[in-house]
Amino acid sequence: MRRVEDATASLHLSHTIKDVVQRGAFCTIRDAFDKKSGRNCTVKTIERPIYERTYGFGRRELEEQLELQLSLKHEFIQEILGVISDEREVHIIHEKLLASDICFEIASRTTNGFVYSEAVASHYFRQLLEALQYLHSNSIIHQDIRPHNILLVSEDNSAPLKLCGLDVAVKVNSPNSTSKCGRVGVAQFMSPEMAREEEYGTATDMWSSGVLLHLILSGRLPFDGPADETIENVKKCPEKITLTGSSWTGLSESARDLVSSLLSPSTSRLSPTQSLAHPWITRKDPRALRVHLQATVNRIRAYNERRKLKARILSSTSPPLWMASPSEAPTVPSSPSSPPPPPTSPLLSSPPPTSPLLPST
Repeated sequence: MRRVEDATASLHLSHTIKDVVQRGAFCTIRDAFDKKSGRNCTVKTIERPIYERTYGFGRRELEEQLELQLSLKHEFIQEILGVISDEREVHIIHEKLLASDICFEIASRTTNGFVYSEAVASHYFRQLLEALQYLHSNSIIHQDIRPHNILLVSEDNSAPLKLCGLDVAVKVNSPNSTSKCGRVGVAQFMSPEMAREEEYGTATDMWSSGVLLHLILSGRLPFDGPADETIENVKKCPEKITLTGSSWTGLSESARDLVSSLLSPSTSRLSPTQSLAHPWITRKDPRALRVHLQATVNRIRAYNERRKLKARILSSTSPPLWMASPSEAPTVPSSPSSPPPPPTSPLLSSPPPTSPLLPST
């Protein structure tokens, strides 16, 4: 992290600054070009005094959070390329991601004739698990796993995902330590322990990952509705989530078992390492490879439409709060040629696998 006398002047020396892609109460996100590396990127500019006052951060806490993000280097975590700061502003330079979040990409790509199957879902979920395995091994709790914070690198069919949104991540003393940070993110993805505002550890991310897996397999959230009602339902979730009905018709027992294991009210739920060893991840059923989950895709499209509607309502009623964090907005391109800015985040470490989206035959 570079501290300089005039951060904006320093930024303009090293980067060509382009259009504003998002503006909030205390931050602005612009497209940019790194003159030295020749790499496209995005720059998030934070008005330091407003940010620190809004979140109750002191200068040291903000800088520690940025140093944490800069330290993260993993293939499936969005990279922070650098930070330039002065007394008034902080410029955070991010790797530019060219595609939307995982749910918008599932809907978009299947419209263009690709198959979305359990094999595809497993492919993406493995990448998320590897990112979480890295974070948790470094005693970091993400705290906000949800579609908004899982973007694809590009529209290429073999593009990997990147975990974003680490501006709310917290580092604890050890992988088994806990923290009491209160409720973070949205109610539908909160773990029971977070919903109850108890101390929680890395297992909270695994619950949220289970919610995500439930969504990308069935097209539905396990707990949905108004935030207060959802939080109460999550608090008293059953020992075993019921995975029956039309949403789960045709889905494998192995997939259901992994979802159930992650959505356990016990904090001893599966870890990333245990999940990566699950048969649904390691031994894919060849028959599931080309079974297109059209009903799931239809429900994911409906979920996306609800998110877009909610974003429009929030942006018209409370724009400063909605825009406070880029990860609050659904990451859907405004047009095919203008992908969204990535939410704030970090970094990456292994070669991308083969294409997860298979042409239909």
